[in-house]
Amino acid sequence: MDEPARDEPENFVGRARAVVSSWWTSAGQALRVAGPQRDAALLMGKAALATVIAWQFAVLVLHSPSPFYAPMAALLVVDKTMVRSLGASAQRVVAVVVGMSAAWLVGTTLGVHWWSMLPVIYLALLIARWKRLGDHGIQVPTMVLLSC
Repeated sequence: MDEPARDEPENFVGRARAVVSSWWTSAGQALRVAGPQRDAALLMGKAALATVIAWQFAVLVLHSPSPFYAPMAALLVVDKTMVRSLGASAQRVVAVVVGMSAAWLVGTTLGVHWWSMLPVIYLALLIARWKRLGDHGIQVPTMVLLSC
C-alpha cells in the first residue's frame, strides 16, 4: 500500500513535464503554421500588450494612484481583429463606463451598503438590456459589482 504513495510525486512530475512539453509544442506550431493556435497566441499577445499600455497610461498620464481598472478595461476591449476590436470596443467601453459611473454615483450619494446595492444593481441590469450595448451589456452590472 505504501508503493503508490511513493510513486505519486514521480507521476506528478511526469504529468507536469508532459503538460509543459505540449505547451511548447503548441507554441512552436503556432509560430510555424497559421491557424487557431496562432490566432489565440496573437490575441493573448495583444491582450498582454494592451494591459501594460493601459496601466502605463493610467499611471503616467492620468497620475492614477490605483490604476487597476485601466488594464481590466483593456482586457475587455481586445478582440480578434482591429475592426471587431474598434466596433465592439465602443460598446464595451460605454458599458464599463456606465457601470463604473453608476457605482460611483450611488457610492458617493448613498454609500455602499447592502440596501444601496439593490437600486444600483437593478439599474445596471436594466441598462445591460439596452440594445445598443449588444452582447457587452453584461459589463454594466459586472463593473458595478467590481467598483462597489
